[in-house]
Amino acid sequence: LPGRLPGLPVPASCVSTVHCTHSLVAELSTKMNSTTFSKVLQNSWRGCQRRYNSGLIGYPNYRPLPPPPPGPLYPIHPNWLLYVSAGLLYGLHVLNKDDETRKVLEEEGKFMNIKLALDAVLPLVAETEKAAR
Repeated sequence: LPGRLPGLPVPASCVSTVHCTHSLVAELSTKMNSTTFSKVLQNSWRGCQRRYNSGLIGYPNYRPLPPPPPGPLYPIHPNWLLYVSAGLLYGLHVLNKDDETRKVLEEEGKFMNIKLALDAVLPLVAETEKAAR
């Protein structure tokens, strides 16, 4: 039995775990003090508990989280970078050339402070276009 003190015989009447615990209590209650008795009981019941280690501090008995499902998206192919960068450069070219479109975009994107980003990027686009000619 788990939690038994060495040197003590196992009673022959132990057929089930519950009966073993009751007979163990009856046998040991006369031979030891309360501290040793409580340790023996804790050790005997410890084998019945099922423990999980979630890895969360303060919550050790949570069951571990299941693994995440595989993602439905395909990995990005390197050729897509060409199309995305070409579209981005064309959009910045249009914004650099058309002041009305730029003002509309700045008004619509006030909550994200787009004006600050455009003021930093559009001069670089103008220099790049000038150097490419």
